[in-house]
Amino acid sequence: LRYKLVQPKTGTTANAQSASAETWSPTLALGEKPDLQKILGEAKEAMEKGRYEEALQRHLWYHNHALEYDQGQSGVRLSFALSDWIELGRCYLKAKQALIEIRDAKAREFADGGGYFNLFMDISSINQYLGDEDATYDLFKSLERRDPTLARQCYGIAEDLLVHRGEFATCLSYLGDPQAKFDTIRSGLEMERASQKRMADMQQRAAEDAQRRGWTNRWSPPDTAAMMKKSADNRFVGKTRQLIEILVATDHKEDAAKIRDQAIAILNDVRLKSAVSDAEEKIRAKPVRAEKK
Repeated sequence: LRYKLVQPKTGTTANAQSASAETWSPTLALGEKPDLQKILGEAKEAMEKGRYEEALQRHLWYHNHALEYDQGQSGVRLSFALSDWIELGRCYLKAKQALIEIRDAKAREFADGGGYFNLFMDISSINQYLGDEDATYDLFKSLERRDPTLARQCYGIAEDLLVHRGEFATCLSYLGDPQAKFDTIRSGLEMERASQKRMADMQQRAAEDAQRRGWTNRWSPPDTAAMMKKSADNRFVGKTRQLIEILVATDHKEDAAKIRDQAIAILNDVRLKSAVSDAEEKIRAKPVRAEKK
């Protein structure tokens, strides 16, 4: 789809409000819960039809209130919903301005001493979609200075940024036992594989049901289970390779090799087989930077 870039009008009463002002909420009967997926669907449809303010208002309400009704929305709220919001911002500048205002308000709350893990995750995710990950890095470094305990809790979110900047000693200080870290990565893969198996079983039953009903010429949905498996495998490989890179860079090559061998026993992937040598080559090509204090 191609969208026309729309800038908010100036000199209006509505525009006197901040871009992130929430002026819409779903109409609900007493005791009724909102259909959160429907609200996101309405936002997307409104954007596609050029009703940009309507789309923005649904994004604002969803971001501000979704977790009040369903904690299970946390992943969608910080991924697919933000992705759609950024797309809206490309054709409606007020939408991007609203997201920046929300990010800035959260960052101020954090800086004023109201920081906690979920707030750091919100700020980090918004920064990622805004293409401003330097702001997340700076926030983490300031957090290290004033609240080391909270910094330790938030390290997992900041790890990619620290590795990218070559701050391997900092990573090692937060990492703890490398074997325990790898066990956590492995447990994550096992959980994702269990979900993938359930999805594959559901798809198999649906296919068998369709065959019994003679629906063989109908459109076949995408193989969600296969996509889940690929995503889980890639995540496992990526996290394991990053752990190995940290260990190699901090002179723990023996530990890195042990973890590589364990990982290969779980997933025979060429990217794992070369993980140690790839880390050595990468570190030689990009020397470890002096760490920012």
